[in-house]
Amino acid sequence: MRMAKRPDLTTVDPTMASETGNSEQAASRMPEALAWLAVASVTGFVVTPLVINRHAYYDAYFSPKWAWMATMTALGLAAMLGRALFGKPVRFVLHPVCAAALAFVVLHYASALWAPSPTLAVQRALHLTWLTAALGLVPQVIGRRRRGIMRLAWAWIGVAVATAIWTLYQDFIRAFWPERLGIVANLPDWRGYLSAGLGNTNHIGDLLALALLLDLVVLGQARRAGARAAALIAAVILAAALTVVYSVGSNLGLFIGGAIMLGMVWQRERGRFFRRRGRWVTLGVAWAAMLGFFLTDVPGNPHRPGLLKVGFASERWAEGGPTRLVIWAGGAEIVRNNPILGVGAGNFTYVYPEMKSPLLEGRADVARYQGQWTNAAHNVFLQTWSEVGVIGLVVLLWMLGAAFASLLKEITLARVGEFYIRMTLMAMLAAWLAHAMMNFALQQPSGAIALYLLLAAVVIEERSRKGRPRTPPLVSQSGPLTWRVDFVEMDRRPDSFGVALPVSRGVATAAAALLIVAALLAAAQFWRPVRAHNAYTVAHQSRLLKEQALAADNYVLASQAASDEERMLELTLALDPWATGARSRFSEFLIEQRRPSDALAQLEQVRRRLNSSELYHREARALAQLGRNKEAEEKMAAFRERFQQSNKTAASP
Repeated sequence: MRMAKRPDLTTVDPTMASETGNSEQAASRMPEALAWLAVASVTGFVVTPLVINRHAYYDAYFSPKWAWMATMTALGLAAMLGRALFGKPVRFVLHPVCAAALAFVVLHYASALWAPSPTLAVQRALHLTWLTAALGLVPQVIGRRRRGIMRLAWAWIGVAVATAIWTLYQDFIRAFWPERLGIVANLPDWRGYLSAGLGNTNHIGDLLALALLLDLVVLGQARRAGARAAALIAAVILAAALTVVYSVGSNLGLFIGGAIMLGMVWQRERGRFFRRRGRWVTLGVAWAAMLGFFLTDVPGNPHRPGLLKVGFASERWAEGGPTRLVIWAGGAEIVRNNPILGVGAGNFTYVYPEMKSPLLEGRADVARYQGQWTNAAHNVFLQTWSEVGVIGLVVLLWMLGAAFASLLKEITLARVGEFYIRMTLMAMLAAWLAHAMMNFALQQPSGAIALYLLLAAVVIEERSRKGRPRTPPLVSQSGPLTWRVDFVEMDRRPDSFGVALPVSRGVATAAAALLIVAALLAAAQFWRPVRAHNAYTVAHQSRLLKEQALAADNYVLASQAASDEERMLELTLALDPWATGARSRFSEFLIEQRRPSDALAQLEQVRRRLNSSELYHREARALAQLGRNKEAEEKMAAFRERFQQSNKTAASP
């Protein structure tokens, strides 16, 4: 006797039967969607900085990543809204992680009300808006399929391997064929050349460390020879690039995450994870050979007589500890003065130069670092507390705590595949936290996107667990809208709710096309800062040409170069009025051209987003050109006060 097929409780309502078929069709197309995601990710994170912003100057490597993230999210949202017009509901996952992320971004917008620089707060909140939208979008794209998490993992590894290959290539080019490099070094020692275009080497190292943790689990679990070989090669390439970038924080996160994975695996399976000894022995031999190559004085090593000797002797290594000490002390002072609400999102850099910490009083060894500008607190909890107060800190801890709680819930009862996914996500989150304690992982795009992708994976993993009893959905009609609420467990706890606005096929097609067009038009705005950075790069090149022409007494060429520099600076600011670095340079240019009134007008706008000590000196020079000597002396006195002992010998205007 043939047994009747058990009904699917989520499709009991006949009004949703057509939607179930469509969902199954969408699930069958999921591999193609995730393949597109992988290609777009590699393009956005690697190709763009190398090709479009190849000669990145200052922090131009940030803008392409933010632009790609916002573009992909906008297109994804447009596609989801278009589906709603065809009667396929847009779902909103009800999860504590998502709720905390939403509260976090709302608080950042609210902080603009009391921030000394409201535009910095709004800019930071906009970045978090797109990240939060992506956090809600990714679980919809992947659904409850654990296989989707694995494809997302391979996409992550692919991005990291491409980044690692680029890093190693630049390292060897810098050492042996520097004439082919064509990159402006942003930082001292060899790491300045590795960072230009793609990010600070700490950011690169953080991405590589997270990917290496993920890749090691894939290597241990891979059954197919092709996947095993790919994971093995990726592990060697990632480790080699991680060695070259020489990041203490990145390696610390790697060791912490690795220790968590090792402890959890050993507790669960003892040595069964390492039963396939051949792959681990091969990896160990490859790692030993790679480390021997970079750490010893052998031909072909770009860091002779050895990477450790070169690294420990570098200026950046010597200054890394003292500068962080000063930054953390200044951040603690901001928190002490603004413990409840903070100084506003994105305003740490604005307020920091005014901070004088009593913790550093009498410390002559670090006095020269005080009063200078810095880009972040280099600690995620300190930065969050200083910017959005203790309320923001609590919300951040809620978001992270909810993620860890979800992963730990009944983990001892998890099946093998589920256990490894949860263990890997927990190790990667712990590694990210270690990175964020020494770096600004939540302020720069690659680190922030990594966190929100991990949070999205946590949500997907919990919703994909087998054995979660479900009850029939609640479907209702409210005018033209169709609402659906999905429940989990017998207490009918809501798991997600969705809304659809079904219209005729012709209207839906036209409206969906308009949504895609609107997303593309919005994307054009997202890319304006990237175009502005490119124009700023050309302006910088014109400035160098002008200086060379003046040194050679070629005043005709110098005049033409100055004209080109001004034109490109104006284009930069037209494309991105928030390009503070370019506006600051423009004020300096105007002083050099003896146009002090225009310079002061630009400096007034610069001060709305930048509170840096050299602005006093620049204002003093402009005022002196106008003959306002008393005001110029006041500005110069303020400049000397900000720099204290290290700038007592600064020249008068």
